[in-house]
Amino acid sequence: MKTQQDRNNIRHFVGAVVLCVSFIGAVAGSIAIAEPDADTKEETFNWYRKAAEQGDAAAQYNLGLCYCNGWGVSKDMTEAVEWYRKAAEQGNAPAQEKLKELGF
Repeated sequence: MKTQQDRNNIRHFVGAVVLCVSFIGAVAGSIAIAEPDADTKEETFNWYRKAAEQGDAAAQYNLGLCYCNGWGVSKDMTEAVEWYRKAAEQGNAPAQEKLKELGF
């Protein structure tokens, strides 16, 4: 049986992995995420936000996905588009495609 500390350690590990994947995605050009697990949506959102605020294009795109889909945050298309635009301005192809798909 997992203790609360075990669950916290797992969540911190998942958050660190998510952040690393964002940076790897930025180096590789772009990376998209699948829907996070219910238990980690909020923490995943928080890690993407930290990386996105530092200018990571992949994290900006993924943060847009979080806002667009309500993953770890209330659904907010205005915020989603803002983050997609920031990523697209840095050449993130998935963000550029998402903006076209949304009519921008």
